Parts: sequence; C-alpha cells; structure tokens
Amino acid sequence: MNYGGTDCSSLRDYLFIDATFKLGDASAQVEGARQIDYEISHIFWVAKTDDAALSIGNFLSTNNNPECRDIMISVDVPADVTVCNLFPMAMYDVIKIEGSQLRSGDCSAEGMCESRENRATKLDDTHLTKVQEVN
Repeated sequence: MNYGGTDCSSLRDYLFIDATFKLGDASAQVEGARQIDYEISHIFWVAKTDDAALSIGNFLSTNNNPECRDIMISVDVPADVTVCNLFPMAMYDVIKIEGSQLRSGDCSAEGMCESRENRATKLDDTHLTKVQEVN
C-alpha cells in the first residue's frame, strides 16, 4: 500500500499478489523460524487516485516488456501486471511468529530469497500484527 498527502493518510495505490505457499522445515539460520516457499501466479496493481493511475501508467510505459507497456491503468480497476516482471515469481523465505507478530526474512540484499540456496538468514525489522477482535 502506498499512501500520499501531507500526512500520508490518503491511499494512492496498492498491489494484490495472488500466490500459494508451502511451509517447510525449521530454519537452520534463524532460530525459531520456519522455511516458507511462495509461488506467485498473478500480480494486480490498483490505483486509487487519478494521479496514481497516471504515475503507474508512466512507470509501466518504461518497462522492457511491450505487453507491460500497453496495460491500461484506471482508478479502482485491478490491472494484471504479472507480465511486467516487477517481482520474482518465486520466493524462498523464512517466517517466525512472536506473540501476535508475524515476521518474515530480510530479502533486501541482491539475489536474497530468489533461490532455496539464498533463503533469508535474518529477520526483517518490519512485522504484521494480528488484529484482536472486540466483542
């Protein structure tokens, strides 16, 4: 999700990634984590403002794949950008649950998480927090 505006509260655009995952064995490199393999089947980009639609369209127009350059971006219409090769179509990571937090591996280094041999060796600083239901 990409937010804009002076207080960063206006949603500009977001990606929806359709993927399957396979939870694997315990990680030998990250204590308490498990291996996880993702296979991406589709990537959709959704613009929420006219400005974002224009920016995304301009960005895609510079892509090396001609099919990507022809994708039309409209507000609130998911655009299938799978052919644009924005991300690797497979990812080999680690995940760890710590209380109500889900943490994944640090895949920021070049080539990290792009093969089983280059699985993350440490956790990323960010996390997802499980939302508690209020009755």
